Amino acid sequence: MTYFKDEIITIDTEYIAYIILIENTVSVFTFQNKTYNINTTLDDLMKELDNEIFYRANRQFIVNINAIENIWIYGRNQLRINTNPKCPEPIIISKNKVSEFKKWLDK
Repeated sequence: MTYFKDEIITIDTEYIAYIILIENTVSVFTFQNKTYNINTTLDDLMKELDNEIFYRANRQFIVNINAIENIWIYGRNQLRINTNPKCPEPIIISKNKVSEFKKWLDK
């Protein structure tokens, strides 16, 4: 649930492409290119989201498997995720999480 203007709305998880933390603000980006700011933490959100569909990429991002357009090798043993819709910041999987991320993709 979040606020949109003066209205309290719910966002169905099937419409969420990714969730990002920028400057202490958590924003939900949908496949319809809409953005909503919410008052919760990424940790709390991960407890509510389906772990087969959503992955905590790093401290700033939660990504929906259906939003992943392609995955690139990035730097030394890291991965960079490109999403659709396009994310304003690069989503990087650290070398410590690459193995876990690949297992998640194979589910």
